[in-house]
Amino acid sequence: MNRILILLLLATFLTGCGGGDANSDAETSVAEVADDAGILTVHELNLPGLDGATINLGDFKGDVILVDFWATWCGPCRQVMPALQEIHDELGAEGVRIIALSTDRQGAEVVAPFISQNGYTFPVALMNQDAFRVFGQVNSIPTTFVIKGDGSISETLVGAHPKSDYLAAIERARS
Repeated sequence: MNRILILLLLATFLTGCGGGDANSDAETSVAEVADDAGILTVHELNLPGLDGATINLGDFKGDVILVDFWATWCGPCRQVMPALQEIHDELGAEGVRIIALSTDRQGAEVVAPFISQNGYTFPVALMNQDAFRVFGQVNSIPTTFVIKGDGSISETLVGAHPKSDYLAAIERARS
C-alpha cells in the first residue's frame, strides 16, 4: 500500500500544467500499479469528495460525465473552471455531470478553500489510485475525459479549451 501511495504522489508531482515529460521509470511504475490492481470501469470508480463523502461515478449511469483532471496551482486549469461551472449550471438538469478531479498533493486542505472562494458547485474529488486504474497516466493538466452514458470514454480533451469545445464533445457523446 505504501508503494502505491508513493507512486501516486510521484505521478501527481510529475503532472504539470504544460505536461512536461515524466521519466519512463515513473510511467512504468504507474502502469505496473494499474496492472497489479486490475482495471476498473468508469462506473465502478469511487472518488473521495472534499467533504469526506464518496463520489461514485456509477450513480451517473446514463449521463454524460466530464471528468476534469486539474490543480489549484495550474493557470490553464483555472481558465477552464468557469466554463465547467456554466456547463454544470446549464446542462446538469439534462444529465450532464461535471466531476473536477484534483491532483493537488495537499488535498482538501488547499482544494476546498479554492472551490469555496470561487463559488464552484459541481462535485470535486481528490485523486486516488482507482482513478489511475480507470484513466491511466495523465501527463498534462487540465485533461478532461468525456464519458458516454454507457461508461465508455468518448474522447479526451487535453489542455484548456473554450466552452464550445466541451459542448461539442458533450453532443458527440450523446449521439
